[in-house]
Amino acid sequence: MIQVKIGQQIRALRKRRGWSQAELARRAGTRQPVIARLEQGRVSPSLPLLERIARALGCELEVRFVARKRAVTLDDLNAFRERLQRRWQAAGLAPLDSAALIRELREERTDALSGLR
Repeated sequence: MIQVKIGQQIRALRKRRGWSQAELARRAGTRQPVIARLEQGRVSPSLPLLERIARALGCELEVRFVARKRAVTLDDLNAFRERLQRRWQAAGLAPLDSAALIRELREERTDALSGLR
């Protein structure tokens, strides 16, 4: 859950500065129980509150949307194998066998698949 991650980050930054929850609350213009609930991941904080906390901690608040990682499927592997075979044939190399495919996949891991989609 995003609330738990936010709470963990706030707690880590606060502790790194050696501050109590009360000190962070004072600097952010809120109350200690609010900070306690945030750090426990029990509330969904508003953006204005997060901005005040970030400012108090000397940080910049950044909100981003990041593409989800998805699992590699057998279809992905087969499509990757076919693309590799076409490339190898175009380069005049020997056909790709299963052992070579496994070595190739171990070397490139899933990075190779993400770049071919």
